[in-house]
Amino acid sequence: NAELALASEKAAHTESNGHSLWIDLTEDGRKKAHKKTILRTLMDPTFDINDNKSHDRLLRVRYYSIGGDSWDRTASTVYSKSTSEDHLLKIQGLFASLVCFNGSKTSLAILQCTGIKIVNTHPITYLEAAPSAEISLPDTRYEITGQILSLVPFDESNNSSGRISWAWIAQYVAFDSAKAKQASAAELPSRMRHLSVTVDGRLVLPLKSSDLKELTLEEILNIPRPADKESEKTWVFSNEQLEVFGRILCERVTEDAVRMKIPVYGAVKDGRYPYEATISHCFNFIVAPAPKDGRRPCGVCLKNVAGSERQNHMGRHILLSQRGVIEPEIVMEVAKDYPCGFCGKEMSENGCSISIASALKSSTTKPSTNAPLKCSLCTETHWKYNMPKHLQDRHPSWKVSVPLPDRDVLASAISISQEEEARMKITHSQQE
Repeated sequence: NAELALASEKAAHTESNGHSLWIDLTEDGRKKAHKKTILRTLMDPTFDINDNKSHDRLLRVRYYSIGGDSWDRTASTVYSKSTSEDHLLKIQGLFASLVCFNGSKTSLAILQCTGIKIVNTHPITYLEAAPSAEISLPDTRYEITGQILSLVPFDESNNSSGRISWAWIAQYVAFDSAKAKQASAAELPSRMRHLSVTVDGRLVLPLKSSDLKELTLEEILNIPRPADKESEKTWVFSNEQLEVFGRILCERVTEDAVRMKIPVYGAVKDGRYPYEATISHCFNFIVAPAPKDGRRPCGVCLKNVAGSERQNHMGRHILLSQRGVIEPEIVMEVAKDYPCGFCGKEMSENGCSISIASALKSSTTKPSTNAPLKCSLCTETHWKYNMPKHLQDRHPSWKVSVPLPDRDVLASAISISQEEEARMKITHSQQE
C-alpha cells in the first residue's frame, strides 16, 4: 500500500529548515536578499564605481537579484548605502575651501554642501554623495556647491587665555558681485544673490566626523542650561583646525591651474567673514584670479586692475621703482632688473607675453608708452622702460659709438616726456 507507506515515512521524517539561497533582511521575512548578491557587494573593491552607463552589459546588470536591492542603480544610491560616513561628502555635509572676496583677498571658508555634480558629462550628473578621496583628484570632474558658514570667535577656556575657537551662528555669508558697483541700502536685498558658492573639486577639503564638534550656547558661554527646554547645538572649530585646513588648501594653489579656480566675489554683504580675530585666516600671498569682468589684482599693490589698464598701472610702479621712490602699502617690490610691464616680475621669471599691439604714443586714456621695443643695436627685445638698463648693460658706449642720426632716433624712442609722467600721476618731486 503505497499511500500508507508514504504517510508513515512523512510521520517519521524529522522537520528541518535546510539551506536557502536567500537571507531575511527583516524580522518578518518580507524583505530578502540573495546571498550571492550580499557576498559580491561586500567583497567587491570597486563598489563605488558607477557601472550603470557602461557599454558592457555584464557590468551594467551586475547580477543584482530582485528583493535585496532596488532597481535604482544611480551612483548616489550606491555611495550613500555602501560607504562609511567619513569616506563620503554628502549633501548638508561640511567642507573647507578658499574664496576670494573684495576682488583680491583670499580667505579660508567653511561651507555646508548644497550640491554635488559631475561636469563634462551629458547630461550633467547630480549626486547625493561622493567619495571624499575622489573629489580633489588632479583630474577631478566634481564641482561642489555650498554656503559659507558665518563663524564668530570666542574664548574657549572662558578665562581670557587667548585660546580662540569659532562657533557657527546659524547664518550664512552673502557676497556682492565681483563687478558690481557700490549698492545703496535700498538696493541691497536685490543685490545679495551670492549665498551659494561653487568650488572646483581640487579646492574642496571634506571634513570628517572627527573634525566636527558640537556645543550648545550654554556650553560656549559657560552658563547653566535651562532645565525646562533642550538647547540646540552648533558646530564649533578650534583655531588650530582652521590653520590646518588653510595650510592644506594653500599647498594646493601653488599650481596656477588650481589657483585660477578660486571663486571671486565682491564685498561681503551679510555674515561674519573673513574669519579674523587675534589671528587672521586670510592669505595675502595668494594672487587671486581675475573675475569674470577681466579685472585682476596687481601683484605689487593688490589693487584690482582691468586688463586694458595693466600696462599703465604697472608702468607707474616701474618708473617709481627705478627712481627709488618707496610706495606705501605694497606687498611685492618691482624687480630691479628688467621688470615685466604687466606683472612687475623679472622677465626671466614670469610667464607674461610681451607681444602686444600698442602704439608708442602717450594719450589721456593710455598715458604709459611702456611697450616692447626691439633694440636697433642687437636682436633683443625689451620693454621701453627697461631699454636704458639694456643699453647700459650690453651697449655701454652707445652714446659715442652710434652715429649721430641713429643715436638721436634711439634716444627719442626711449625717452619719457614730462607730459606722460604727469598723466601717470607722477609728481614733480618723484621725477628725475
